[in-house]
Amino acid sequence: MKSIVEYTDYRAYILDYYKEHKLLYGFTWRAFAKAASFKNPVYLKQITDGQFNLSPAAVEHVADAMKMVGYERIYFRSLVKFSQGKNERERQAAFECMRNVAGRYKNLSQTNEAMVYFSSWKCPVVRELAAMMPRASAAEMAKVCIPKISVAGIQSTLALLEKMNLLVRHKGAYRQTSKVVSMVDGNVKKFSARRIQREMAAFGVDALENLPPEKRTMTGLTMGVSRKTYERVAYELLEFRKRIVSIVSNDEPAEKVCRLNLQLFPLTKETEKGKAE
Repeated sequence: MKSIVEYTDYRAYILDYYKEHKLLYGFTWRAFAKAASFKNPVYLKQITDGQFNLSPAAVEHVADAMKMVGYERIYFRSLVKFSQGKNERERQAAFECMRNVAGRYKNLSQTNEAMVYFSSWKCPVVRELAAMMPRASAAEMAKVCIPKISVAGIQSTLALLEKMNLLVRHKGAYRQTSKVVSMVDGNVKKFSARRIQREMAAFGVDALENLPPEKRTMTGLTMGVSRKTYERVAYELLEFRKRIVSIVSNDEPAEKVCRLNLQLFPLTKETEKGKAE
């Protein structure tokens, strides 16, 4: 079974623990629940199925049943808060704790590296910039960034990208190992996507206010649609994104780093059919 610091979903961790112990010792959900002092014999199965959340007290009972101590228990508490946080502030605090623990006890595990990469807008920007300016110094890269990045920020980001094998340096020049970077961890993806999208949306506002029209392209539509049409438009946006990725993947050489925001969201609540007519 993987180390706990390689997980970003506490339900998956509990389920893997159960499967391993079932295979090795004939473990049952009933025995698991009893060890955690739960009266419902399938409560933990229902937890892994997503039917219920763990209360703070239940977290400690589960940790006891799984014999967690030290950093494992600290990480597990944060893992639960990361999944169940009531707001972005709680989830962010839990996320930072997970990163710190993972970095300290797993030498920055692959999962933790993904947390770092996909939680910062600087990482994809510096990755593209390094490929465009392969022999540039961190100071030279910092000078061309519009949302400002410090020289130290450039340096630390480059080091992370090399560690993750997203950039390689040969004879003083950076090269991308792949044109496209994707994330497989769904839990991290959902959290990081919201964070980066919020930051990039703010950069879009800055661009609208501070860049001349010839240096930016912004447009939008306000429209009335049925639920079926809404879903179709959302699908078309996803397909459009895939086409853009294909176009950019075949682009040589790049001259600047850009951000494309695709947004579709309601401005009113749904109305009953014909009610507004």
